[in-house]
Amino acid sequence: MSDEHNGVSRRGFLSLTFKSAVAVAGVGLAAAQGEAAPPKVAQAAVSYRDKPKDGHQCSQCRYYQGDNVCSKVKGHISPHGWCAMFTPKS
Repeated sequence: MSDEHNGVSRRGFLSLTFKSAVAVAGVGLAAAQGEAAPPKVAQAAVSYRDKPKDGHQCSQCRYYQGDNVCSKVKGHISPHGWCAMFTPKS
């Protein structure tokens, strides 16, 4: 058997490995930032009202986060309110 040198030094290999790891981490970070939540919509745009409609209310919606906050609609959201984006919790 011969000890042939294939043109890649240990230092070169480690450098390439480090650069590859940084590139992969950068792609992962960019993907994670791409998953940011879309901007919330105005209450008027979804016909928000602070009273239930047809027995449906925000506290029963999958987007209601509690503490008067909705993940889809801006502003103070009453747990007893309703909007056109109402989607029942599953």
